[in-house]
Amino acid sequence: MGTKRGPFSGAHRRRLGKIELLEEGTIFLDEVGEISLQLRSKLLTYLQDRSHSRIGGEEQLIINARIFAATNRDLKAVVDKGSFREDLYFRLNVLLIEVPPLRERKEDIPSLLDHFLLRLGEGDDKGRPLAVDPGVHDLLMDFDWPGNVRGIERTVSRAFVLRSDSNRLQRIDFDFMFGNKAVKRLSHAEALGCSGGRAVQFLANRPLAEIEQEAIRQTILAC
Repeated sequence: MGTKRGPFSGAHRRRLGKIELLEEGTIFLDEVGEISLQLRSKLLTYLQDRSHSRIGGEEQLIINARIFAATNRDLKAVVDKGSFREDLYFRLNVLLIEVPPLRERKEDIPSLLDHFLLRLGEGDDKGRPLAVDPGVHDLLMDFDWPGNVRGIERTVSRAFVLRSDSNRLQRIDFDFMFGNKAVKRLSHAEALGCSGGRAVQFLANRPLAEIEQEAIRQTILAC
């Protein structure tokens, strides 16, 4: 909304509001179904007139910006229950774009994996993401992802941090998703050696360096 200079203590200069800063740009309203009643009223006023005034000011500022609103709720059903303003709903619902859950568009998962790995900063000199074993794609494609894109983002970030090989992601790096049959996960106290028992058990015939990396990774998970 912004403020004029002087309407309250500390307002020593004019401050532009977020909408004003986005002139000729795009405003994205995430989870619009959760905004407060007061903000809903202000948003409706702006959508009707494309104008607003700064705090302490009387001048109506006309701001031209494109508006996207997103929600994971059925706003029409919420309107019918009386929990969301009908007039605001119709102002927002000019063009409806339904995005299916990730479980219904699993062909996007490989691209999302590459995107998140690149954003984590692990691209090579040709702009390619960190190498990924084929088994990882199979694993991610088999999961239903109740958290959708944010869920896979957190999962990839965690696997990236705990990966056993600095040069590639392997299926073992995603064991925390389903449980690891090759590793016995013990309590926090046991993982710290407080019980006197072994913190982690491994299958035989694995390289010593890999066992060491896995021991560190499992201790981090347990703690």
